Amino acid sequence: MSTFHITFKEQKQVFEVQDISTLKEKVRSEFHIDEDIRFQLYDKTWDDWVDVEIHQLPQRGKIQIITIPHEDTLPINLTDLSSTNSLFSESYNFSDAPIQIEPPTKNFISSMIQLAHQKESCQSTSQAEDISSASTSSSHSWNVEEDCSTGESDVKRKWLEMKQWPDKFALPRLPVVLEGKLNAERMPNDRERRQIVQTLFDYMAGFTSYPLSAHYSEAVRCLLEKYPFLGKETIPGARPVEYWRMKIMDKFRNERKHMPVEKKRKSSGVTPAKAVDDQQLVDDTASIQRHKKWMQEEARRARQNEVKISQMMEITFQPRRKWIIDEKPTVAELKREFPCLFSQRQILIEMRRITPSIDACHAKDLLMSNLEAYAKYLIDSCQSKKNAKAIVNNYREAIANLTNDQAKEAKVLTALVLVPFYFKGEKLSSYLVGDQEEDSLLTAHPKVCYKGDLYAPEEIVVQAENVLVCTCKSMLDALCCLICTYFAFDMEYPKECKNSLLLAETMLGAKNRTTRSVQSLIQKVLSCTSKV
Repeated sequence: MSTFHITFKEQKQVFEVQDISTLKEKVRSEFHIDEDIRFQLYDKTWDDWVDVEIHQLPQRGKIQIITIPHEDTLPINLTDLSSTNSLFSESYNFSDAPIQIEPPTKNFISSMIQLAHQKESCQSTSQAEDISSASTSSSHSWNVEEDCSTGESDVKRKWLEMKQWPDKFALPRLPVVLEGKLNAERMPNDRERRQIVQTLFDYMAGFTSYPLSAHYSEAVRCLLEKYPFLGKETIPGARPVEYWRMKIMDKFRNERKHMPVEKKRKSSGVTPAKAVDDQQLVDDTASIQRHKKWMQEEARRARQNEVKISQMMEITFQPRRKWIIDEKPTVAELKREFPCLFSQRQILIEMRRITPSIDACHAKDLLMSNLEAYAKYLIDSCQSKKNAKAIVNNYREAIANLTNDQAKEAKVLTALVLVPFYFKGEKLSSYLVGDQEEDSLLTAHPKVCYKGDLYAPEEIVVQAENVLVCTCKSMLDALCCLICTYFAFDMEYPKECKNSLLLAETMLGAKNRTTRSVQSLIQKVLSCTSKV
């Protein structure tokens, strides 16, 4: 009997099979997956998930599942996505109603929650209309196979002509002298390291001018697999994996600033990319505007394509970040320009783009693992503090009715809630507001608002400048999203909760962003818990 812990998106399940060859079909059946699937195992050497064959899965292993699109699925052309809007306009009805931003009111939490419900209601209505429209106008539907066979589909023809990112990345050929030196495991000097980066850039630029995060990781993985000694701690002041990844990213960033219409790069044994015209370049302003327009229309749809949204958000990250930092737009303006950013998933991914050292997509797990050992001390030490005793008593009453997993989460949440009591002048209500504390909503900085009991809230939202940012399923998710919101919107922590949020940020793995007060509390907690 073989046992595996398998994760697919937000679903987690333990599978037991007699014959490992039946695992794939059982997983597809349990998770209701129509596409083919691929197994991934976490590799500590590369600090990433890597593909493995089914016979390589370890007993009681922790496995991740990703789906493989069907072969007849069209490849994505990132430069022409905006043109697909007209193709689907007959099947989907977009609402042109602008986003309503309500001024702060006494019953603001209720209004924010109603706004979230209205969005869900609109999506359900839109979905019903889509189905109705599809059934009544089938004569106008766009048949991809028919158009392709008759030569009528310009969009598909462009997609087929585009050079797509390879399914399996192969390390390009390096200059002969450099390759001989690396084969002899001799550490390259600065000039030779630049040659390596240049060769990787020339090859990758043949596919895209804006590689995704996974593309950079794949290139570095291939480099270090062929030359493992490059992954040793031999570069002063740098982790090898991050060093090569950042060098390649910097190379792309610098080249994009002055990349001409025809990409003229000196090739190191690699055939250069074919010349493309202005409209096909991802780098230009017009392309970025088309991507933004596509996301604005996609945000109104009932069923959104999360994969494409993530790709578009990745491509527009640099101009978006520059606009936020230079122009300081309001949150309402930001929501009008990039509505897809305003979801729990995209806020966390944006944090990871800004600070790759923090695994924001697993922020809740990081908080749980890093803070759980110290939560008991933080709770017990607060029992005698003014106004904190009621929170501690409420926690002790609540855990009596919770499962073990829920009790662990409640303990970490309580510790975070009590942190402001350790810092002079800080207030819990400056970033966590219940429905009995709506006066605290008059301030504009981001905060978590919830309705009901702290340990069993009916609704949870994150809002900034009285604009709904996202809804969350748990309080810990919401607090993680709150920290990510400050990063994504380039905002500073307010004085009345700065140390509290910095401590939470430190628990997520942030470095060099702390104060003496936070360091003092951390040292005190570490000292007391070590004695225990």
